[in-house]
Amino acid sequence: MAADVVAVLEHLGVDEMVAVGESLGGGVAVLVDELRPGAIRRMLLCEPVVFSPEAVATRPPGTAPGDGGNFMSTIARKRRAVWPDREAVYESYRTRPPFDVVAPEALAAYVRWGFVDRPDGQVELACAPEVEAMIFEVSGEPAGAPAAWRHLDQLTADAVVACGNDTDLPAEWFAAQAEHAGAPLVTLAGGHFFLQEDTDAARFDRLESTEAIRQLVARYALATDSRDLDALVGLFVDDVQVGADARGRDALRAFFDRSLHEVGVTILFVGNHVIDFDDADHGRGVVYCRGEMQVDDRWVIQAIQYRDTYERRDGSWYFVRRRHLLWYGAELGESPVGLPPADWPEHHTGTGELPQAWESWRRFWAP
Repeated sequence: MAADVVAVLEHLGVDEMVAVGESLGGGVAVLVDELRPGAIRRMLLCEPVVFSPEAVATRPPGTAPGDGGNFMSTIARKRRAVWPDREAVYESYRTRPPFDVVAPEALAAYVRWGFVDRPDGQVELACAPEVEAMIFEVSGEPAGAPAAWRHLDQLTADAVVACGNDTDLPAEWFAAQAEHAGAPLVTLAGGHFFLQEDTDAARFDRLESTEAIRQLVARYALATDSRDLDALVGLFVDDVQVGADARGRDALRAFFDRSLHEVGVTILFVGNHVIDFDDADHGRGVVYCRGEMQVDDRWVIQAIQYRDTYERRDGSWYFVRRRHLLWYGAELGESPVGLPPADWPEHHTGTGELPQAWESWRRFWAP
């Protein structure tokens, strides 16, 4: 591909240029610099496919992007090539990664120029899936990404390496590229295709996702304290793992039914909540919680930490897993169990309306 670029430049009579190389294009730009030393004056490499064989080996073939071409070639061969029209392509692509975060005008341009019209009135990928797959495979061969890596420390162009803060590739790869090229490394908002991403929309989506996950955690406490098992299990993915051998919300409901019958009143107060996103649809969280609960005739205080895994499916965030860790549990000096009614605001001490005010609570404890 680098030779093709050089041929086009010679045909157009272009002697000097500034290059922006993204992904595979970054590797091509590096090899153009090798074929035409000095032709590229400045170069911006955006998560370029420029890897040493040792770096690629850190991802076994067929497991993830950047594994040497196998993973991406498998995906490419599964791509649908023929569509009724460009509108159908656009509507389908805009809801699926990686295009769901791409700016509308960038996606529209891709659909316009990345597809060709067919005689039957339909449209077809300009680059056939098999051809795209072969390009990914060739990029991992010695003449591809490894060759570009070997030339990185001999670049004649002034280069900058840039990566996204939400990329699905290891950030250390791009740090190694920058070090090898003697170039600065810049981290920008977005994923692998940050140049085309609608970063304003991505930031807004991140804010919405953060609030949705915080609501998820708060609703867990509410559903637990009110014994609303339907609401509680609905906060988890439908194929949630329950114990070593069971899966699904029915199994999770049975677990909660058993465990919550072992205690009486519960009050979960959510505190600190730290959320880290792995990508737009997956995240992890650490939640601090103070729990109060009735255990027989005792009142127990617990300091709890939850370690969560979250996933967005069909536009909604769910728990994949909640791991309960305990700092301590201790009995309260005076237990509220058995106190006379407070009849608040007449009295400030005594028992109040909760949890009996919840219909779900009464239903949970009904004979």
